[in-house]
Amino acid sequence: MNALAALMLFGCKTGGPIPGKTESAKQPAAEAATARQTAFRLRTDFQAPLNANHGWATGPNEAATVLADEPFRIRFEVEAAGNATAERRFQLQVRRNAGDWEPLPAENFPQPAKKYALDFEAKPETPLDAHWRFASGSAEALTSGKSDGGGYLQFNAGESSIFALARAATTWTPIEFAAILRFPSTGATTAGFVFGYEDTENYLRADLSADEGIQLLRVREGIVSTISAHPFAVQRTTWVEVKLIMEGSTLTLEYDDEAFVLSEDLGATIPASVPGIFVPLGSRVDLQSLV
Repeated sequence: MNALAALMLFGCKTGGPIPGKTESAKQPAAEAATARQTAFRLRTDFQAPLNANHGWATGPNEAATVLADEPFRIRFEVEAAGNATAERRFQLQVRRNAGDWEPLPAENFPQPAKKYALDFEAKPETPLDAHWRFASGSAEALTSGKSDGGGYLQFNAGESSIFALARAATTWTPIEFAAILRFPSTGATTAGFVFGYEDTENYLRADLSADEGIQLLRVREGIVSTISAHPFAVQRTTWVEVKLIMEGSTLTLEYDDEAFVLSEDLGATIPASVPGIFVPLGSRVDLQSLV
């Protein structure tokens, strides 16, 4: 798939004006001058040595189309203005196609943050089967609803448990899942977030329950075992965000903006997978988004 990638290098003097602010007209001309980009060139051969004279996509100062999610290099030539000995700082910004310019922080370099979102604030225009793959239950157990807090997707395991995996076809390995959910005011309230999914009999799960708190579970060959249990007052009737962050063998779970945080070594590297939702028989949960 082709995509247009655009990058911009912004330069400023240390202690100089914040982008978007105007310097005083009384400053000397030499101080008011800013650094500028004078040349750039794109290299698509990511394996080429740094100073090799090959692997370029185009000539100097020529735009190029690159493949989405494929690595590339871009070389900038910049020129300082004013006092050449003064420290200069540069900020890299990026946009895709006609999107907005956004800063590219060091932790997201060399690629912008990657995110895939299922947002149910509006009723999906496509069938729910296009968003979910069901290991148990069916799309008939899911209904769209609206409340003062916005739209949502309700999982109601009235006749059988629901085990749904998101159809999230990404070209990168997900390392974090986040969901905004709400439990009803009465009745059974348990929902599990599936991660490390290998098949229907081998996966990991983080269960939340207003009656029991938070549990980490391991399913191996269809047998469920408890990794750890954490008594906690999981809220009803309130929208909360739950995050799962996977780093090697360590899982970090954050509930409601770090009102509760746990970090646990699960003893083995967490398999990369799409996220899933598990709702046991008789329980119900509302889901506003899954990222």
